[in-house]
Amino acid sequence: MTKTSKSTAMIRRRRQKPPSSEFSKARNKTLSSSICDEKKEHQQTLLCEDIVGSPTIQKIMSSDKTVFLGLLVIRLVNAMLIQTFFVPDEFWQSLEVAHKMVFNYGYLTWEWQAGIRSYAYPLLFATLYQVLRILGLDNRLLLIKMPRLLQGVLASTGDLFLFRLSRRLGGAEIAQWTLLCHMLSWFTAYCCTRTLTNSAETVLVTAALFYFPWPGYPQLTVLGLATIIDRVWYGQWVFVHFNFLAFNVLTGGSAFYGSHPWHWYFTQGLPVVLGSHLLPFLLGARLASNKVLLLLLVWTVGILSFLSHKEMRFLLPVLPLAMHYCGVFFYNTSMDSLNLSKSTPKEEETVKTDANMASDDDMKADHPDAGGESQNSAAELSLSSKHRCEDVVYHTSRGSSAGSQRQRLRRVKYLVILLALSNLLPLLYFSLIHQRGTMDVMNHLYDAISKARQNDTSPTSVNTAVDILFLMPCHSTPFYSFLHVNVSMRFLTCEPNLHHIENYTDEADVFFQDPDKWLSSEFDSFQHHLPTHIVYFDCLQDHIHHFLQNRNYRQCATFFHTHIPEGRIGSHVMVSCR
Repeated sequence: MTKTSKSTAMIRRRRQKPPSSEFSKARNKTLSSSICDEKKEHQQTLLCEDIVGSPTIQKIMSSDKTVFLGLLVIRLVNAMLIQTFFVPDEFWQSLEVAHKMVFNYGYLTWEWQAGIRSYAYPLLFATLYQVLRILGLDNRLLLIKMPRLLQGVLASTGDLFLFRLSRRLGGAEIAQWTLLCHMLSWFTAYCCTRTLTNSAETVLVTAALFYFPWPGYPQLTVLGLATIIDRVWYGQWVFVHFNFLAFNVLTGGSAFYGSHPWHWYFTQGLPVVLGSHLLPFLLGARLASNKVLLLLLVWTVGILSFLSHKEMRFLLPVLPLAMHYCGVFFYNTSMDSLNLSKSTPKEEETVKTDANMASDDDMKADHPDAGGESQNSAAELSLSSKHRCEDVVYHTSRGSSAGSQRQRLRRVKYLVILLALSNLLPLLYFSLIHQRGTMDVMNHLYDAISKARQNDTSPTSVNTAVDILFLMPCHSTPFYSFLHVNVSMRFLTCEPNLHHIENYTDEADVFFQDPDKWLSSEFDSFQHHLPTHIVYFDCLQDHIHHFLQNRNYRQCATFFHTHIPEGRIGSHVMVSCR
């Protein structure tokens, strides 16, 4: 073909198509709403506009950096939302230990005496406490809030790794649906910013799965570092991981704190922590072609089921795996709701060819001297992977009803709204209302200590003037890490039978068998031996009423705790003082 004929063909093509600017607008509108750019994974839009429909969200999801910043804001707000008590380990196995490490006063439970806990996790908060101490900012409020905010940073890092893991396994759209489901999980939001080792384990497990098989990394690095940390703080070589395994698994010592049937995690644990995510998870697991994470989830829960002692928080590390399959469900549902059936190879090839021709002509028209690199870039933009929205282009070319698509899409949005509401309500209830009395009472006790300090300027006098006794199930409240004042405090202990004593009964059980007898044996008639403040649940009031009355105690505060009192835990926390 001569140069003249080439020019004639170019002019003919330009006459047959819209002007360059108009064609570019039309092409960009179609591609932006139906094709997710896969050229650079870390800069891609993660869902088509037809599904998200929000420029703000698309801007946030445009890169991993902006995704992390968005997650960080959410988790920091999440951390500040928590106002309730969940389990003792949130304080007693992390913050209380860190407070002891830095400020030289605090209570170490029997686990630290037996060497079955590692200092690696408390060291994280001890470092934070030490920084605050050096800066002169070690006030009570910061010591309470900063560890939870730090845990929020860790939680957002785990969220990002889940998003990247899901993107690697299922594609960009599934990854965004996974992240949405994960952020709507009430139990994850309830636990992930608490200073629990389970929360940290969740982040580490998710990150490890993303990096698996960890090329170039030594396989015992973390274990070795933790062992060295324990050597420093224990003062001797203590292999806490073996000790933990021996106590909880080999000797069955964990059953001392309660036991459940083997099927509890499958019949009660998972249904509760998943909540309204349960059905999307089951359907997504059925639809997914990659079931590696599902097998890992079942394996982990199966192993945990062999242990007698079971808690819902032990399932926290496997929840992100379940969220991936919830993402698979919503991705498939959103595709079905748009009536996007898979096109035949011939039809698919026709659509791609038309898109390639349009892109090539447009590139040549705008840049006549453009080389092969520009052409390849345009062709790459027009193509979509098997996880992208290629069917939208095909379906649009078939001239389907836009109104019908919007109606079907509305149904998917209703499912998301239902999922959000069904998780938001329990999150707010459990984070703001349920079991908050044992947190509020510590604020009252701190105010009482502050009042005593104002009346007497001598710190040593204050320490001896305030004496607090907790007549509650052991570890029902935070301790020194929440007060940050070195006053006399005592609680009922519940240590297991570590020394194999015959007919052993822990102190808490002895007290609740006969509270009046225990109090009479512990305190004589001398007034100065009595505690200034006694903290207990309202269900105990009738059992210790005579003791309090005979020793001139008065009720000085009452705090709501729960709508679901059970056993030794009442609906209100009460404080009697002298």
